Amino acid sequence: MHTFFHAMLLFIGLAVGVPMVIGAWTNNSSTKVSVPLPELPSPQPEAGLVRSYMDACGAKLSVTKREHLASLIQHVAEQYLHTLEHRKAFYLLICLESGFKQAARSPKGAVGLTQVMPRYAAAHAKECGMKDFQPSDLEHAYLNLHVGACHFSQLLREFREVQLALAAYNAGRYSAAVRQMQAGERMNKETTGYIHRFNQLTAQTEAN
Repeated sequence: MHTFFHAMLLFIGLAVGVPMVIGAWTNNSSTKVSVPLPELPSPQPEAGLVRSYMDACGAKLSVTKREHLASLIQHVAEQYLHTLEHRKAFYLLICLESGFKQAARSPKGAVGLTQVMPRYAAAHAKECGMKDFQPSDLEHAYLNLHVGACHFSQLLREFREVQLALAAYNAGRYSAAVRQMQAGERMNKETTGYIHRFNQLTAQTEAN
């Protein structure tokens, strides 16, 4: 991990008060050190909403981790997604992609909370304001959320509809599934199930 990312993690942690372990990487060491960070001075406005999405998703987290992760997710979402509708979609995207599991990995190699593919992140990191990107950076919750939210915001701008953006996130922006959805045709089973589950979770959380 480069000094840039270490500084970024420290800055974000101090800004949102999220306790985390930050790696202190130097040319001669890869030892991780625990850096205690202050608590949030007041509850984040949408943190309770994020926690309700965690509950709907069946996320198994300790109370402390649940609180801190919810605040971090909201903090990152607000940087990229400027409507409540789009932030809610991002919260559910995390549920669909990883079940709010930071260590989640897919058989295809997608990593972390937002299940970002390392090759995608490497190709687009600069667009998201990240310099000197390394694939291992995706193992850090903040950086993973940063790339995922940036990517999702780009898809929302491109497709202008939440469900189309979700289909593109799941299957790829140039996939047959996206073209089929745009044409009102039947999509592949995986993407159809992804959108169906999103609609179910949306209805479930809106009802509560």
